[in-house]
Amino acid sequence: MHSILVLLQVFTITLGQQNPFVLRHSGGECVDIIKKANFEYVPIGAVSEADCQALCAADPQCDFYATLNHHAYAAGWGYQCHYFRNAYCDPATLRQSHPWWETIIRKSGLPPVTIAPTNEPTNSPTSGPSNEPTVSPTSEPSNEPTVSPTSEPSNEPTASPTSEPSNMPTMNPTLVPTSAAPLTLYKSVLGTDNPTYEDCVNIPASTPYLKLVMGTVVDYFRPVVGKTYCDMLNSRKAHQWSSDGQNWVTPLFYSLPLLGGSADFWPSDGRTWLSFWGGHGNKGGCCQDSYNGIPDWGKSFELYYPGEEARRNLGVGRLLALEDALFHGDEQEFA
Repeated sequence: MHSILVLLQVFTITLGQQNPFVLRHSGGECVDIIKKANFEYVPIGAVSEADCQALCAADPQCDFYATLNHHAYAAGWGYQCHYFRNAYCDPATLRQSHPWWETIIRKSGLPPVTIAPTNEPTNSPTSGPSNEPTVSPTSEPSNEPTVSPTSEPSNEPTASPTSEPSNMPTMNPTLVPTSAAPLTLYKSVLGTDNPTYEDCVNIPASTPYLKLVMGTVVDYFRPVVGKTYCDMLNSRKAHQWSSDGQNWVTPLFYSLPLLGGSADFWPSDGRTWLSFWGGHGNKGGCCQDSYNGIPDWGKSFELYYPGEEARRNLGVGRLLALEDALFHGDEQEFA
């Protein structure tokens, strides 16, 4: 702590002479972070804006930082600071309407601009191109083409294939699964709702998890040891998370008074946060209804729990396989 204070004193004087930051945007949030080698997210915590700036300026690898803005302070929130080392924040994709964050970028955090076409054309073009080129070639071909494509593809492909198929498909799926839905809908929240959870007592105490579905994003949550579902649903730090309902981990929690979610960039699936199910007067849920979507509030979502009969008759693994088949095969099963 003493060394941090010394750094703050030294670099506050330096900043008075030269400010290395070239862009400040109140309401700005960098949602398209371009990671350089040795990227690192540094959550500083409760330090003032001036001290946050001084800490980032003191670190030659800090490319941009974020603090709360005047709207957050007016709502009663304290100081928050985090910064990003070895990363670009593209102003062209900067979100400009965040209710409480402010982003400040130094020159090294601006992505380089390509101002001329490549000077390195293809060295080895195809010597014998096809005499029958594809009439309508794919505009964005895959970087990972199928190694052994089907020589005789079906003339009747699936009309609506799953956009994000499971990485762990069921080995022996039931050809005709039972029509009894294994999940019970606890709550459906619209993007315009201000969700509350006074009815949490309706969730059976024996429930093994809540399944939160936000668009194509699926999360499983359960309370940490010693807490109830009511405790969990009304807290930012009383939950465990799972991607499959079987393997559980306690996430790093978010520092502000929201409900659920995780610390910034904690998920390893490409999202910025785990799903939040409300909090601090925000509408709907947050943050992404697809794994590569733009994070924001106002997302609709549903919360399900396994029905009593399903829990009695099925093991957890079989239950998850069956609910996945039903959920992706016919969503009306959950009406």
